[in-house]
Amino acid sequence: MAPGHAKPKMPPPLPENRYTTHATLFGAGRTSLYETYLSPSTYTGPHLNILHETLRKTHWLDGRITTQSILDGFFCYTSNRAGNSDELGGQDKLFHRLALQLGRGRTVAIDGRRRSPCRTGGDLQQP
Repeated sequence: MAPGHAKPKMPPPLPENRYTTHATLFGAGRTSLYETYLSPSTYTGPHLNILHETLRKTHWLDGRITTQSILDGFFCYTSNRAGNSDELGGQDKLFHRLALQLGRGRTVAIDGRRRSPCRTGGDLQQP
């Protein structure tokens, strides 16, 4: 380091119980739906999904409580073979968990889930 230059000041490290882990997955593919309401028909089309997880130790009970949140959702747009009808589909789920580590590999977990009211798709008729 050149004389007269001060060493940059680094922020103090986070305590061990403040680290947060994030993971995200994006997916794309094809969907094939078999519809049997009035007459058997197959709908095919693109499919997109996302999965995101956040995991963090808390400061509660000396860092023995961990929180986890998971968001999972998908969307698809499909058409039948004749091309006169389309379907939209989708779902999202949000999942929360608090876990208490008791030691020696024992854990107690409290779970909570939420699903969106728009869980299934709708039919789009073309004239």
